[in-house]
Amino acid sequence: MILVSTSSSGQRDIHKALDFFKDININNIEIGAFHKPVGDLNKIIQFKKENNTNFTVHAFFPPSTPPMMLNFGSDDPELLKKYISFSKNSLEFCRKIDALMYSIHTGYECEVDHMAMPKEGKKSSNETIFNNTKNSIIELAEYADSYGLKIAFENHSSMDREMYFSRPEDLLKLHKAIGKKNAGFLLDLGHLNIASNKLNFNLKEALEKMKDHIFQFHIHYNEGDWDNHLPLPNKELVSNIPKRLKDRLFVIEGKAWTKEEINNSKNILESVLL
Repeated sequence: MILVSTSSSGQRDIHKALDFFKDININNIEIGAFHKPVGDLNKIIQFKKENNTNFTVHAFFPPSTPPMMLNFGSDDPELLKKYISFSKNSLEFCRKIDALMYSIHTGYECEVDHMAMPKEGKKSSNETIFNNTKNSIIELAEYADSYGLKIAFENHSSMDREMYFSRPEDLLKLHKAIGKKNAGFLLDLGHLNIASNKLNFNLKEALEKMKDHIFQFHIHYNEGDWDNHLPLPNKELVSNIPKRLKDRLFVIEGKAWTKEEINNSKNILESVLL
């Protein structure tokens, strides 16, 4: 199934984003990050019923005030508790809209801003990031499983600095340590493109190593240096996806694209998956 993230609409108001997709007949939608606080979540439930919409939910929804970046690698126990509580609330919302998936980012080395840029402060060791992320996802996966939900965790890009959970071997180690059938990868292909370039590994080989545990993809384009979420210009990047993974969830994750850019990227992806 191909979905489109609400971030592609450029609308911070979730209701305007949903109307944007209704106008272009897109019914498979990921509710993405960085929306304004929502007054009435029942309007989204009603939208689903009226339009037969399939939803996934990514990271920071329903939004908090002020906006929150979830860092499951945090070594601050109070913050970590807050992040887990936020995600449990997100899972409650997923249950209400029969979401196909809930996805989160893997842990960071320190607290980060909304662009995942590090804030000032102590940096955690890779061991701390790994253990806190593992334990957080286990707790969330067990909570999700009580509702029959799946949870996917996303790879980092190492765009401006080397980040843990950018390399396939670290993600595979995490997946094995979590050991939950309802927890798998959200493989961001744009992030993998950057990481493979910056960290000198082969993108196609990485996909092959991770393929059995991929629940979902994020699809967007870049030149291998910056995570700018560009529309797909051609089939080159997405042609690396193994054909046998075509039954996974594919989310086109743009940033304020035009309707034409969304449809063109969707058509390119469909041509590769069919």
